[in-house]
Amino acid sequence: MFEKKRSQFLSVNVIIFFSGCTILFLISQLYSVLQVSLIMKGAGSVLLLSSVMTAMVVPRIFLLPVAG
Repeated sequence: MFEKKRSQFLSVNVIIFFSGCTILFLISQLYSVLQVSLIMKGAGSVLLLSSVMTAMVVPRIFLLPVAG
């Protein structure tokens, strides 16, 4: 019985799923970093950067526990 569950856990579909989740997470984080870089390059204002970062983070704080 343990071997059956282990083979289901290590199946190709599960590996592809977690690989896709990891890739999408990394792309999302890279996109956020690039947004910050673009804002700093375009505006040069730390106040604008901090307000945009706050606007990006606050919805995540409230939505992630409920959505997750």
